[in-house]
Amino acid sequence: MKFAYLLFLIILVPPSVGFCQETIDGTKSLFHRSDVELKGRLRHLVLEELAPGTGVSRKKIVTVERQGKYPDWSVRLSTWSIHPEPTRESDVTLPADAVFFGFAPLEGPDSKVLVLIRQRQLEVWTPEGATFVKAPPLSVPIDTSFSVAELGEVTPIQLLSPLNDGKGITRLLIPTPKGIREYLLDKTHLRAGDLYGVMPRMFYHSEIERQPFDLPFWVRNSVWYPAAILGNLTTSTRELLWPWMDEVDVVPLDQKSAVRTLRFNQMTEAERDDAQSYVVTVPEDLDGDGRTDFLVNKFQGAATALRAQTTLFFTDSNGNAPEKGLVLKPPGNRAAGALSIDINKDNRKDLAVASSQFNAWAIVRALIQHRVNVTFSLYLARPDGYKLDHPDFEREISFRFNLEDAEIEGLLPTLEGDFNGDGYVDALYARDRRQLSILIQKPNSKDLLPSSPSGTYDIAVPRQFRIGDLNGDGKSDIVLFDRRSSGNQRFTVLVNNGRL
Repeated sequence: MKFAYLLFLIILVPPSVGFCQETIDGTKSLFHRSDVELKGRLRHLVLEELAPGTGVSRKKIVTVERQGKYPDWSVRLSTWSIHPEPTRESDVTLPADAVFFGFAPLEGPDSKVLVLIRQRQLEVWTPEGATFVKAPPLSVPIDTSFSVAELGEVTPIQLLSPLNDGKGITRLLIPTPKGIREYLLDKTHLRAGDLYGVMPRMFYHSEIERQPFDLPFWVRNSVWYPAAILGNLTTSTRELLWPWMDEVDVVPLDQKSAVRTLRFNQMTEAERDDAQSYVVTVPEDLDGDGRTDFLVNKFQGAATALRAQTTLFFTDSNGNAPEKGLVLKPPGNRAAGALSIDINKDNRKDLAVASSQFNAWAIVRALIQHRVNVTFSLYLARPDGYKLDHPDFEREISFRFNLEDAEIEGLLPTLEGDFNGDGYVDALYARDRRQLSILIQKPNSKDLLPSSPSGTYDIAVPRQFRIGDLNGDGKSDIVLFDRRSSGNQRFTVLVNNGRL
């Protein structure tokens, strides 16, 4: 019966298959394209490795669709695999009051379980055939502040800390009004554990004089629940780090109530008062010395006025950060912040940043040509440190510019994929909404990435994408989708079957 139901779903939503073929560096490359139509409206799409115990790293597509009409919405969570066309493998209708979902591994089983945060309940659903089913023993009441009135909207959340203890126990971290509660999960039990003394944070929005047709609110603040990151501020200790704006709460693993706070003082009193800026702090071992450092991106403005400043803070042997960090100075006067990535596999984090020069000539180009030039820069980590006053590598790319929303129409370069399977990351970007471009990294070349695209692919480019290995062949595949109502009833899969 379950097999017949799954077969019915496959027949009900047949993907249309096409091919997108060009060359990369003179060698034929083939992406097998599948366009999948959905019955519902796509709300979220993530890639998740649901079978970690099989020995093959293969991610599956997880979609969340909303069906029906307001207010009688229902939410459908499905997983898809590639054979080579997308096939709906599992399908489950989620409870109406589900607010967040995630997946967690258990030691022993070859597949992950589905974790649901409902308004007053934490539940674990286990895979069974073509669906997930609620496991009654794996359910506990919780006291959260996620009791929202809007039904039919469930979103992904980071639930799992990397703290599995080798005894078959998975630790889930759930935000509560009193702090972050740890829940212990094994094959037969789910129970509450210790409480981390990390409180929710409030981000103040600047007060705006009410207009006649403004929506009335009693509270206009945003509540932040920092996500846990495992770190080592010294080489002999392990802590959970909870970054929020330009601060990081530090909790030793063996002292859950002991909290100290690192403050990087990136915002002035005026900026805190007016809420015109925000800061994203990323704990990361930047120099490969075994201690966690901090990459701090400060943003001001939005769209064409977006400005960013990146500062690096390297911890000392006592786990302390300096009062002043090292400031990265990207080309141009508009920047998107720096991302850390080990691009050349030397166990040190390199820095990637996109920036542009916004001046009178740039405005004229945007108005007349509908284009804007963006500089993609790399700052390589060296044994003697970074040279932050000048990038080691630069490429300028011209993007189509949309005057209606004052944003780039394509996709800024991303270094998430490995499209030829050599173990080195490659760049993917889109100069407009009609074509994807790939730059294959040349590890032994003077220029890590070529000056012209290694391959281009004519395809409609929506606003959202995911990159991951969907078939376990070691090469990255691409999933394209949109969450806007004009395009959220489909997604496109490009399976990398070619020799790049």
